Amino acid sequence: MRISKIDTSNRQREGYPGLINYADIIIDGKSLFEMIAHKYDFVSCIGWGSIEFQEQQIARLLLRVDSDLPNNRNSIYICPACADLGCGAITVEIEINDDTVIWSKFGTQNNLNDGIEEDTGNVHYFEEIEKYIFNKSEYEDVIMNSRGFGMIRWPWDTEE
Repeated sequence: MRISKIDTSNRQREGYPGLINYADIIIDGKSLFEMIAHKYDFVSCIGWGSIEFQEQQIARLLLRVDSDLPNNRNSIYICPACADLGCGAITVEIEINDDTVIWSKFGTQNNLNDGIEEDTGNVHYFEEIEKYIFNKSEYEDVIMNSRGFGMIRWPWDTEE
């Protein structure tokens, strides 16, 4: 069993509705944004938004609350304009065991239907993305430390 290293890196996205600083997810030294999310103009769900939003994302990725999509799938990259899953998301199945965390079955999905979809409506998984197994304590540290990594407000909030 190969253990992958998970980390985050500060990344900026410019465009509507404004500049977003967020925590890009890095696995084994490779950016998931660069690997798959850039095709959809999504940003990771961690390290940006209101404190309440960030806490919800952290709890969800640690499986302390229910998943945000059907079939126990969790979004990891989402719409930067509104964070609404109806716009689509990069999703994974997350399994937490005694010593490991497994991310598998990467795909695109929205909350308007139960399936993993692409434009054709066929089931679509990212075949090029393998299953990743992380050390549980390292995973928890990285996810917990993403709080406040980027920005502590919504990009459309103009008040400081």
